[in-house]
Amino acid sequence: MSHFRCRDEICCPFAERKQRVEGRVHSRGGMLSSFRILRPAVQSWPRMHSTAAQGVLADKVALVTASTDGIGLAIARRLAQDGAKVMLSSRKQENVDKTVAQLRAENLNVKGTVCHVGKEKDREGLVVKAVEEYGGIDILVSNAAVNPFFGNILDSTEEVWDKILDVNVKATFLLVKKVVPHMEKRGGGSIIIVSSLAAYLPFPALSTISPDEATSGETVAPLGYKQC
Repeated sequence: MSHFRCRDEICCPFAERKQRVEGRVHSRGGMLSSFRILRPAVQSWPRMHSTAAQGVLADKVALVTASTDGIGLAIARRLAQDGAKVMLSSRKQENVDKTVAQLRAENLNVKGTVCHVGKEKDREGLVVKAVEEYGGIDILVSNAAVNPFFGNILDSTEEVWDKILDVNVKATFLLVKKVVPHMEKRGGGSIIIVSSLAAYLPFPALSTISPDEATSGETVAPLGYKQC
């Protein structure tokens, strides 16, 4: 599947990002290191913004999970601003309706549907809806995730681990598996799996989210994010 490519280079080349992370995360702590990690993306914003009016994603169809608030909403909005047709999703119909209305008021081409990514029926419905409404899928942004536990890892239960693995890991793979055939029909596509800063800087009491599982679509209140 060589025609599927990582979009991380949008922010900065992998080698540069890796060097920044390795060189600064281990040498300094706290929010300064957090900013250092994010700085390549911040530096790239003016360059990315210059392409918005050109509709660089015109005729592309994007599917974004957990996209009615926070990071997911920001991603969905930007994709639509760059010309993509965007299928939004959330676990709650009221959130979907509110966000679709909000973005349409900005003259953006968006539609939405309810989807709990941990449920097979909802994943199937999300993909089917995108194909029915827009004719295919070119971009998948897997942003939805959960963290049902906050505390000492030794106090976490099997149920907690089952939920984290089912939603953050297995559901992401199963959704990717569903969209790839539709991307192949259109000659390729892009798959973006959102990761949390906790992948680089583990947070105390969030140890149940491992570096390769951490995502930021839905997480716990102490970090300041809202579930969507």
